[in-house]
Amino acid sequence: MIKLNNKGVTMLELLGAMVILGILFGLAVPAITTVINDTRNKTYVDDAMKLISNAEYSLRKDNKIPKPTTTRCVLMTMVYLDNGVFDEGPYGGSYEKNMSYVVVKKEGNKDVYYVRIIERLKDGNYRGIDLRKDSDLLKDRSFKTMVTNINGSNTYKINQNTEAFIKGKFSGKISGCSTLSIYAPNSSD
Repeated sequence: MIKLNNKGVTMLELLGAMVILGILFGLAVPAITTVINDTRNKTYVDDAMKLISNAEYSLRKDNKIPKPTTTRCVLMTMVYLDNGVFDEGPYGGSYEKNMSYVVVKKEGNKDVYYVRIIERLKDGNYRGIDLRKDSDLLKDRSFKTMVTNINGSNTYKINQNTEAFIKGKFSGKISGCSTLSIYAPNSSD
């Protein structure tokens, strides 16, 4: 009896292994991409919640900020609220600090916060959360519906626009703001 010494891999075995690896990669790559995009979208929500927390703190500590009433809303820009954590956005662009803000409105005896956070992407487009209520951020964990591409016509800077113009931009989302106090010191850029 002759003993064969098989130490190699046949072409058929190699081809079979490559097909199996191709199928595995085909299934894994879309799943990994989805996880990465969901994580980036969650970062927008987390940053929006940080911005709201900064607004709550500023409203309590800074007596120069007018207090919201049932008819007066207070808008604070990211320029004012930034504490150094909002430099880079989730997709590698930068947050537009004069386009991102928190609006505070009194509803009953409670302050309600609305947030807008915009990132300018490296390709020149904009992405972020376009004016959502704080309670919506907490209850709606489907980040895909909250984070959207933002049309360039909606990327106005706070320091270059009038109160009426800004109120007009969010009148469908925030009702009852007959006056708007804009608090944006240091937003001259």
